[in-house]
Amino acid sequence: MSGYLMRLICAAILCALVDALGGSGTGAGMRRLTAGIFLTLVAFSLPTEFALPELDPDRFFREAEQAAVQGEALAREARTECIMQGCEAYVLSKAEDMGLEVSVEIVLDADLQPCRVMLSGNASPLQQQELCGVLCTELGMGEEDVLWTRSYQSSE
Repeated sequence: MSGYLMRLICAAILCALVDALGGSGTGAGMRRLTAGIFLTLVAFSLPTEFALPELDPDRFFREAEQAAVQGEALAREARTECIMQGCEAYVLSKAEDMGLEVSVEIVLDADLQPCRVMLSGNASPLQQQELCGVLCTELGMGEEDVLWTRSYQSSE
C-alpha cells in the first residue's frame, strides 16, 4: 500500500513540475490535459502487491469477550467506589448531625449493599446506640453489623 501511495505522490509532483516549468504559453492546456490523464491512470492503477491480511474471526471474538469482561470489571469497580463513598458520606452526615466526629469504614456484600459499618470515634455508649439505631433503620442493617472499634473515653 505504501508503494502505491508513493507512486501517486511522485506522479502528482511530476505533473506539478511539468506544469510549472512549461509556462503559460502555447500548449499549456495540452500539458495540463496530458498531466491530468497521466495522474488519473496512476491513481486508478491498483497496487500489485496489495493483499488483505488473514482474518481470524475466532481471535476477534476472543478479544471482544475479553474487552467486555474488562469493561464489566471496570464498571463494577466504579459502582463499588461510588456506593462506598455515598454510604460513607451518609454515615458521616448522620454522625455530624449528632455532634460526633467519627471515621467510617463500609463493607459491601456481593450485591453492592452495605453489610457492615465500622465506626471509630469518641462517642458515649448512648450516642453509639443512637447512631447505631439510625443506621440500622436507614440502611436496613442489623445492630450486629454496626461495630465501634474504639471505646468511649470520658473527658472528665
